[in-house]
Amino acid sequence: HLLYNLTEYQRRFSFWFPKDFKIVKIKAEKIDKEDKKKIKKEVMSTFSGGMDSFYTLWKHLPENELIKDFQITHTLFIQGLDISLYDKKTFETLKESYSELMKKLNIEMITLSTNLKRFHEKTNVDWESTHGSALVGIVLLFDKNISLFYFSEDDTYDYLPPYGINLAANYLLSTRNLNV
Repeated sequence: HLLYNLTEYQRRFSFWFPKDFKIVKIKAEKIDKEDKKKIKKEVMSTFSGGMDSFYTLWKHLPENELIKDFQITHTLFIQGLDISLYDKKTFETLKESYSELMKKLNIEMITLSTNLKRFHEKTNVDWESTHGSALVGIVLLFDKNISLFYFSEDDTYDYLPPYGINLAANYLLSTRNLNV
C-alpha cells in the first residue's frame, strides 16, 4: 500500500506546492507481507481538544457510528504540536481533563511528547503543508495495535484546500496494516 501510494501522494503535493516539493524515486529493499492472522480492530484519532477533534470524536462514538469497526477506541494527545514542549502546565491540565472525559467514554487516551515540530522548523518547508504525513509517522508507532486512524476533521468534500491534512490525500498514507 504505502510504497505505491507515496508516489501519488508526492504528485499531489508537488502540484499543490511546486516550490517546496519535488517527486523523488522511492526504492524498498524488502517488502514485508501482511500478517493475515493478526486481526486488530482498534481505531485511533488525534485529539487536541479543538472543535475538529470533538467533532471527530462525537461522529465516531457508538451512538453515532453504528459499525463497531469504525468507532474510536483510542485518542492520541500530543505535546509539542499544538501545545509547546515548554508549556508543561497547560499540557498536564488538559491531559487530566481529557483523560477524565475519555474514561467516561470508555476510550483509551494515549499521550506523548515530540520535538518533531521544533525539528521541522529548521527546514524551509511550511509545517501546515507537511503535518499530515508527520502525524501518520507518529501513528505508525502504534500500527501493531491500531487498524484505522482518523485525522481530526475540518474539511468537507466540497472544500478541499491544498493542506497537509486533506481528505483527497490522507488515504494515500495508509499501509497494509493501517488505514488512514
